[in-house]
Amino acid sequence: MAATADDLLPQVLWRQVRALALVAARAIEQAEQLARDALRLINETDAVMFRADALMTLASVLHVAGRGAQAVGFADEAVHFYETKGDVVDAVRAKELRVQLPDAPDDSEGAPSGAPSDASA
Repeated sequence: MAATADDLLPQVLWRQVRALALVAARAIEQAEQLARDALRLINETDAVMFRADALMTLASVLHVAGRGAQAVGFADEAVHFYETKGDVVDAVRAKELRVQLPDAPDDSEGAPSGAPSDASA
């Protein structure tokens, strides 16, 4: 049985906030680990909007770290979730990040599994 969002949400949120603070302080490795942990935890739930937020946190951390090619899939998946749920404001925010990233990842390391592709849209 999957954990509920109520059980994991505080754990996810503090990791996201801390990851963003750490990346601003240029503590990239710790920031990335916390962002990945937050995404892993929220993926255990069906909380799509919080999953999109966790994807954006990781994409942002990777972007600041100079690894935009790795951030592409996470940003694209966040856009997909926001649009699916009708969250226009956050979809625009995710698209604004996405246009700052390369068009195609250099490799698939770190890319989300099951990310929507153009062929399936």
